[in-house]
Amino acid sequence: MKRALWIIVVLFVLCGKVNAFERHEAVLPFIGEQLGKLENATGWMKGPGDRWISRENRIPKYLSVDYDILQDYERHSLGVYNFDLIELREVSIRDKGYYLLLIHKKGGSYRYPTIREDWYYNYQVRGYVFEKTDLPQMDLADREPTTLTLKLVATPSVVYYNDRYGTAYLNDIALKINEELEKERHHDLSLIINVMKLDDALRFIMVEKSVSTHGKYEFETYSGLYATNQDLPISIEEVVTAEVFRNFYFETDYQAFADLWNR
Repeated sequence: MKRALWIIVVLFVLCGKVNAFERHEAVLPFIGEQLGKLENATGWMKGPGDRWISRENRIPKYLSVDYDILQDYERHSLGVYNFDLIELREVSIRDKGYYLLLIHKKGGSYRYPTIREDWYYNYQVRGYVFEKTDLPQMDLADREPTTLTLKLVATPSVVYYNDRYGTAYLNDIALKINEELEKERHHDLSLIINVMKLDDALRFIMVEKSVSTHGKYEFETYSGLYATNQDLPISIEEVVTAEVFRNFYFETDYQAFADLWNR
């Protein structure tokens, strides 16, 4: 009897050790159906000499009229900012619900960057996970610039090398969310959406803001544009001020933009 009991105990312990080394698939965040989308906007840039130029779904580069031919060529064709689709979805992460803003856009690079030869495009999906309580309310006063801030839980992104990625990005973004949440974060991230309503139209631009602390000092940096301060008529820090609407922005139908967010 004692021998039989001992064998049972040993088997139980061994089974426990075996289970400890079993492969377990991670539970992926569940990304829900599309709640809202924005597909069309006109990008405007005031070039040198106060000359306004525009492109569909792209804010053009800040270039002299002498270089207009480059606006649609290679790296310049990405503009200061571009998008093919902006969409909003719900995402469930570890049994908690969030919103997920996804921006589909075009990127690119040179195969030989030193000599700027052999340009090729890529297709990117950039995600922004934020608390449901931070969902912007589109109750805007006319001609009053407003900044909307989304405090970010994660910023997953994926890159494809052709534009036929279909719905594969949803699973890839879910994997990236898990990857990000496993890492220790050393800075706070926000998405700043600068908007201004003008009658039935709305002007907007988005930038990412990172805040990090080193000792007693706090540092703010802005990113998310295909441009640096040297490439813009204003500094990138001014993109979150009213000054940006005197220089460059997207313009779209106010109701179309509101429908992206209104729940």
